[in-house]
Amino acid sequence: MTTLPGSIPAGGAWSKHGDILFGQRRSGLSLIPAAGGAKQAVTPLDPSLLETEHIWPHFLPDGIHFLYGVRSARPELNGVYVGAIGSNAKTRILSGTLAATFADGRLFFVRDGTLLSEPFDPVHLQMTGTTEPLAGGVADEGSPSAVTAAATGGGVIAYVNDGGPSHLTWFDRTGRPLGVVDTPAELSDVNLSPDERQLAATELSSPTAGVWLFDFRRQVGSRLTTIGSNPVWSRDGGHITFSSSQDSGVLNLYQRSMVGNEREQLIFKSGRSTWVNDASTDGRYILFAALDTTTKLDLWLLPTAGARQPIPFLSTPFNEFQAQISPNGRWVAYTADETGMWEVYVRAFPTAGAKHTISTHRGFQPRWRTDGRELFYVAPDRMLMAVPIHENAGALEVGIPQPLFRVQTRTGLVTHRRSYAVAANGQRFLVETENERANQSVTVILNWRPPASLSRSMWTASLF
Repeated sequence: MTTLPGSIPAGGAWSKHGDILFGQRRSGLSLIPAAGGAKQAVTPLDPSLLETEHIWPHFLPDGIHFLYGVRSARPELNGVYVGAIGSNAKTRILSGTLAATFADGRLFFVRDGTLLSEPFDPVHLQMTGTTEPLAGGVADEGSPSAVTAAATGGGVIAYVNDGGPSHLTWFDRTGRPLGVVDTPAELSDVNLSPDERQLAATELSSPTAGVWLFDFRRQVGSRLTTIGSNPVWSRDGGHITFSSSQDSGVLNLYQRSMVGNEREQLIFKSGRSTWVNDASTDGRYILFAALDTTTKLDLWLLPTAGARQPIPFLSTPFNEFQAQISPNGRWVAYTADETGMWEVYVRAFPTAGAKHTISTHRGFQPRWRTDGRELFYVAPDRMLMAVPIHENAGALEVGIPQPLFRVQTRTGLVTHRRSYAVAANGQRFLVETENERANQSVTVILNWRPPASLSRSMWTASLF
C-alpha cells in the first residue's frame, strides 16, 4: 500500500467492535472497518483552535472512547484528549505530551524524556491518583523518529530509548565528516542560501516547528518565525518563502524579506495544506505541493507577480512532491509513486513534458548540483546517490546512479522536509545527522506493579 506523504500515518488502534481508528499527519482521526469499507472522519480539525493534526489514537476498554493527541499552532492547547466515536466533543486529560496508552487501570505516557504512569478511571474519564516515574532517557513521541511507549497489560511495558539529538554535519563525497554546525536548536529541512553564507532550516524540537537562519561566517543563529517549515530561498537571496499554519491550522504560503524588519506576508491561501518546494531561477514562480482528496499530492506553480493565481504543473492520480528546479530553470526533479514505489523523475519546466526516470531501485529527496551536471537523491537504505546529468541539444541524458555514502538522518524519507543540502560544487553535503541512531534500542519492563515494582526485570534489544 502506498503511503500518502501529505497524510503520513500517525498511529492506529483496533477496537473490540472490529473498527480501526487511525491518525494521519495534518489531518483528523478516521475510522475504517477492519473487514474493509469506506473511511469515515471521526475527529475533524477545529480551525478556531488552530488545530493542525490529531494523532496516536488508543481505544479505551469500552471500544467507544479513545485517547488521542492534539497538536495546535497554539502550543498551550496541545495534549492528550479523550474523544468518543459518534461525537465531536473532547476533553484534555494530559498536557506536555501527545500520546498515552491505557493498561492495568493506568495511563502510560512520555513527558520531557521520562516514562510516567498515572491511575485513570476509564468510566468517568478522569485521573485518580499520583504520577509515578518509571524510566528516564525515553524517546519523546513528538519527535520524528520516536516510538510511543506501549503497555500491554500484565505488567509488560516497552519503550524506545532516546537516541540523542541530531545535528547538522558537513561531509565530503566519501562520507568523511568535515565538521559539525553548532546551531542554537535541533534543525532539519536544510536549505543553503544562494551565496552559501547562510542556512535556512526547520526546528525539530518545537511543537510548531519554526524557521531558523544561521550565519556560517559569524556562527550565529536567529529565529525567522516560530510557526513554519519548508523554507526556500529566492534565487537572488532577497526573501524566503515557507509554509505555516499560523492562520487557521492549515499550511499556507508565507514570504519574508531578508531586508529590513518587515513581518512575513501571507501570499497564498487555499483551504488545503500546501508545502513550498522551490523557487524558479528567473523569480517568476514558486513551486509548491498541495494535497487533493482525489489526485493526492500535486505540484503547482504560484506566479510571483500579478493576480497570483496558481497554475497546475503536475496533477495525476499519484503523489508528486519533493520537487526542485534545475539551476538553468529548464527541468524539475521530483519524487512520485506512480509505479507503486517511490522513484525520482525529471520533467521539463515550466511546462511538464515527457518524464525521465532517475532512480533505479527507488529514491527520495532529489537535489541538483549548482551547475546542473549532477543530480543527487537518497536510496531506501539511506545511501546518497549521485547521477550524472548531461544536456545535449535540449535533450536530457541521464547516467547511472553511483553510491556516495550513507546518511544517518533522523527524519524519514517520505516527508516534506529535506534531510540534506548540496554545496555548489557538489563536493560537500550538509546533512541532518543522528550519530547515535545505531545505539537506539527498545527496553522492555517485565512484572511491573504499581506504585512500585515488587519484582521487576528489564531487558534491552537493539532497534537499529
